[in-house]
This record gives sequence, structure tokens and C-alpha cells, in this order.
Amino acid sequence: MEGMKRTLIRAAGIVVLAAVTGAACVLEAVAAWPMR
Repeated sequence: MEGMKRTLIRAAGIVVLAAVTGAACVLEAVAAWPMR
């Protein structure tokens, strides 16, 4: 049971990291759009 909780926490951290990275990527693309 303890290992399961640790795995869930790790998975949640990976999801949050991916979401933040994706959002930063999208924001950067939107910010760079008018400069083309």
C-alpha cells in the first residue's frame, strides 16, 4: 500500500511537470507569434 501511494505521488508530480512545461511552451509560442 505504501509503495502504491509513492507511485501515485510520483505520477502526479510528472503530470504537473508536463503540464507546466506544456503551458510554458504554448505561452512562448503565443508570445512569439506576432514577431513572425
